Amino acid sequence: MLRIFKEWWMTFRVIPVIQWTILNSIIVLAASLYLTGRVDLLSWLMASAVAWATQGFLSHVFNDIFDWIHGTDKLVDIDKTITGGSHTIQHYYQNDNIFKHLKNIIPWVIVSAASAYHFWFIMQWHYYVIAGGTLAVVIGVFYSTPPIRADHRPFIGEWMVAFLGLMTCNILLFYAATHTFTTKFIMLSLPYVLTNIVMLKMHHINDIFPDLNAETKKYTSMSFIYERFGLDTLIKYMKAIMVIMAAVSSVVIATITPYALVFIPLAAYGTLLVESYRHIDFRRYPDYLKLTLPPEIKWIKASIVVGLVYAGLILGEVIL
Repeated sequence: MLRIFKEWWMTFRVIPVIQWTILNSIIVLAASLYLTGRVDLLSWLMASAVAWATQGFLSHVFNDIFDWIHGTDKLVDIDKTITGGSHTIQHYYQNDNIFKHLKNIIPWVIVSAASAYHFWFIMQWHYYVIAGGTLAVVIGVFYSTPPIRADHRPFIGEWMVAFLGLMTCNILLFYAATHTFTTKFIMLSLPYVLTNIVMLKMHHINDIFPDLNAETKKYTSMSFIYERFGLDTLIKYMKAIMVIMAAVSSVVIATITPYALVFIPLAAYGTLLVESYRHIDFRRYPDYLKLTLPPEIKWIKASIVVGLVYAGLILGEVIL
């Protein structure tokens, strides 16, 4: 029994889940009160729990299995239990049936069943359950699995699935909390969503060597840009995202809330972190991780702090 709980912990990987779905759901809660003045706390919690479990269990399990099958994580020789990767697969299933890892979606099944009951039978939101279930399968399963394998398709995985999927998830969370929708919410939540995409891309920078040398080559946008256009273009691409984050934040400041100001220094900080990649030799694996892991960890910490401050400021105005 202790082993299964340890596997669940290793699969869940709390740090990226805190930065992604947990902080997004907190910002949704704050935005709900700020934009509508009301919140259905139980429905928000039910929907949020599914979001956390979808990323922490469903998405990670399928990503772990198929990264192992395609050979990417067979080259990874460090423990990335907290920040990501397939250490669960490596630790438990190197000489066994890796599909045993599928049992680790059990927490997701339990949470999803409870949430589905709430929205289907109590709220009578049949369309909501169908939409949420579809989103969970698209993000949690098809991001990594054939025939789609969005994570092997440059820009498709990060932007069409991860970015749009997270924005759609936030919209569903907002609807659960408010029973309505406003387009202002999209703009209000967008700056923090972009911090999540930056983290994903930084994580993929760590994996450039394993991705390009796997049995089935994995083209994330990072490995694709690095192989085709070089490191300088990769850095420019990352900096462009920081500029977009600052620009979006400026629009939010001008039209919705001044508290989006917190993302502008974060974007500037991200530009400095990205510049630290400039002299890295990505052929020297795993040595280069000493230089690429610290920026990712710093970005995660900074994003969590800024996300909490953003939510806190919004909630503070509502309360006061």
